[in-house]
Amino acid sequence: MPDDRDTTPQWQKETVVEEMRRQALPDRPPTAQVFLEASVEVDSNSMEEFARKMVEDAAAKSHTQAAESHIGKLHPLAKSFSVTADPEVFAEIAKSPSVKSILPSEIHDIYPKPFESD
Repeated sequence: MPDDRDTTPQWQKETVVEEMRRQALPDRPPTAQVFLEASVEVDSNSMEEFARKMVEDAAAKSHTQAAESHIGKLHPLAKSFSVTADPEVFAEIAKSPSVKSILPSEIHDIYPKPFESD
């Protein structure tokens, strides 16, 4: 299983889960894109079922309601899918060896900052 050693610290799964916890509001759970490892064998026919099972299992392990989680767009070629869920569901998803990375849908401050030149 690949690890996060080559990943920029702000995009490591644990850091992203912490960001998801910060973004969560009582009436609006955060959304993120989940990317699967290249070794995971899913295609356009099996992606929805794979994502649904992963989210249901993560909800059960985190003691949250699976019905409160929502799977959005599926991208079989990129082996990714969008999820809106309680942050603790993302914490469980991040533990899966099938997950390569998780990126929050809301990313603040990604543009380079201008600097003054003399």
